[in-house]
Amino acid sequence: MPDQPTLDGFLPLQRRARAGEDLRPLAAALLERAGRDEAAAPALLELSWVFTLCGQVEQAHAAEALALDLRQHYRVGLERPGGLRLLALMASGGYFMNTPLECLLQDTEVNLEVLFLRPGQPLPERLPDHDLAFLAIREADEHLPLLRHLEGLLDKRPRVNAPGHIPRLARDRASHALQDVAGLHMPHTVRVPRAALVAEVASRLPQPLLVRAVGAHMGENLLRVEALTELPPWLESQPAQAFYLSPYVDYSSPDGLFRKYRIVLIDGEPFASHLAIAEHWMINYMNAHMELSSVRRGEEAAFMEGFTSGFAARHREALAAIHARLDLDYLVIDCAETRAGELLVFEVDTAALVHAEDPVDLFPYKQPAMRKLFQAFVALLRQRAAAG
Repeated sequence: MPDQPTLDGFLPLQRRARAGEDLRPLAAALLERAGRDEAAAPALLELSWVFTLCGQVEQAHAAEALALDLRQHYRVGLERPGGLRLLALMASGGYFMNTPLECLLQDTEVNLEVLFLRPGQPLPERLPDHDLAFLAIREADEHLPLLRHLEGLLDKRPRVNAPGHIPRLARDRASHALQDVAGLHMPHTVRVPRAALVAEVASRLPQPLLVRAVGAHMGENLLRVEALTELPPWLESQPAQAFYLSPYVDYSSPDGLFRKYRIVLIDGEPFASHLAIAEHWMINYMNAHMELSSVRRGEEAAFMEGFTSGFAARHREALAAIHARLDLDYLVIDCAETRAGELLVFEVDTAALVHAEDPVDLFPYKQPAMRKLFQAFVALLRQRAAAG
């Protein structure tokens, strides 16, 4: 393996932040390290991750840009002699613009290297030596030219996820692709330019509508509109020039609670990642606060432990159709179940967080399920590397 600068990785930093550690002394130490030429690039990149965890987005982007001016190719973690060499192709612009592979590769023999590619800049003439490439770049408008250029570079190389298939994950395109699947409902989504948004919303009311800025995730820059007067004040706070518009679907269960599932497809096989349960419709795992309810954790445990014969069996055909139509080796689905029993799809993505970082004392049932998922992921990597 070539001698590359080594990063400790994002995951150890995230663990420290979750434990409540003050990361400011670490930021100061990284700045000091960045003053030494041989350590400047990795120190600056890890500093950008510290800024990300502290919510300092502009500083994170600035530190990342300085790091990538010096070097684009890094190793993550210690070298594992004889292990599979995985080269992750990532986009600049922030850690969460890419598949968080560290979370999927903990305690494995896979050697992870990352090559950061910058939209608008030339691709390298050749890729660093590797056994398998993983296309980790998230679907986003700014990544489209980069993904097009990568198609030729990766066309005949062993890889996971085809660059040309990532654009299918845009909310409007995915909605169009999945409209006529039996047992599956993904609300019809359209992309609307800012100048036409108010008129488009007015034409669709009085049904409740969801308006989301293009490129937004995790419930950010999202509004449920029930009256036209709600839209202009919200729009003033939004810099985006394009928005996704779709009907709101009430996916509450008979008990009045909302249940949102994260499912991972690995070469088409479904695995459970989590179940979030909350009183409110705009739910993600963080704001559901599952740690506060043993009853809800018990339901999540039953979901994960009985996943294969339960959820996966109920939605076998719908999940198979998602794999067939989007044709990605690794894919994450955020979804629910309608009262009619359909699979209600909110989003399909390759960069959603899939991890086993929840406290084991509160979430012991997650460890077996996540180990099964991680083992399947590594098996996919080995299979694709061997086939190449």
